[in-house]
Amino acid sequence: MLEEDVSEQDMEFDAYGGSIEERELDFEIPLPDPASQTITTVVCAICKNEKPYILEWVAHQKLSGFDQIFVYDNDSDDGTAEALIRLHNA
Repeated sequence: MLEEDVSEQDMEFDAYGGSIEERELDFEIPLPDPASQTITTVVCAICKNEKPYILEWVAHQKLSGFDQIFVYDNDSDDGTAEALIRLHNA
């Protein structure tokens, strides 16, 4: 469908009754000053029964440059949760 074929009935309207294509924003979104921002890289993972490998995996992520690591334990029964707690407290 070409733009000239679009009728008012075919246009999508937002909750305020204006055409999404035509309505302009009447406010500005403040952007943070880039000079005051620090870049943080984060890795997030889920694991289950990874106790033999979790220390090496965390070390690899840190050496790869990740600032924060979030690991969610999926009901491990081999001591993975306890190993993650020890790593967190180290």
